[in-house]
Amino acid sequence: MHSNWETFVEEAALARRDLGLMSDSQTTTTTEDEDLEDQVPERQGVATQRVGQTFFRDTLLSAYNYKCCISGLAVEPLLVASHIKPWKDDTKNRLNPRNGLLLSVLHDKAFDRGLITLDDNLVVRVSNTSLLRNDVFFSQTVAVYDGQAISPPEKFTPHPDFLAYHRENIFLG
Repeated sequence: MHSNWETFVEEAALARRDLGLMSDSQTTTTTEDEDLEDQVPERQGVATQRVGQTFFRDTLLSAYNYKCCISGLAVEPLLVASHIKPWKDDTKNRLNPRNGLLLSVLHDKAFDRGLITLDDNLVVRVSNTSLLRNDVFFSQTVAVYDGQAISPPEKFTPHPDFLAYHRENIFLG
């Protein structure tokens, strides 16, 4: 399991389906922009889905007790299973829960854009880029957590190598 997360997740999904615990349609995932469906014209096409993303999300929801590890937000539709080292940058660890954080939508975007990161002690560090200095909303909702430790997960603590990658390659400093 720990050596190949993608194979594990695929085999687990097939086993659940074979046991009648889920249908083929349950193995698909939905987009995060479902709110826009009523406003956007529809067309049929082929969609690419991230196999195992549901497993990754469910694992992180459980590990972080269904709360954003930074803010404590517990509204499940507003929580994102965020990759520390981006999906596209590490195929081997895409489904590794130690490469994930459970974040609110806002903190997920800030993390993905390099506006925040975590040090090896799981303390939030906020970028000091000039565009953020005078924004009151950012100060009250993101920068307020600078220097504070996250609520650690019960299992699957973020791996230091993934955190180092994020600080070195994504964080804006």
